[in-house]
Amino acid sequence: MTATVAEVAALRYMAEAIGDDWPVIARCLRLRSAGVHSARRRAELHGFDDQQTRLEVLSSWFRAQPRAADKVNAVASYLTDQYL
Repeated sequence: MTATVAEVAALRYMAEAIGDDWPVIARCLRLRSAGVHSARRRAELHGFDDQQTRLEVLSSWFRAQPRAADKVNAVASYLTDQYL
């Protein structure tokens, strides 16, 4: 599944916003530990920094969601509930 430009921008913003809490957020999004591990491995392989790793994790979750799902709002709602 290909993300729109707006979805990619939103995921990049969220990757920056979640900071070190990304493992907790990954669990709340029900991203399997294998998905988190895979994203971490890809990040290490490509020399990603922390923000790029978080983006990789969010992107893994994004790709696993049904096309009709409102993925950006799902993450935004969680962040709003937790941090505002």
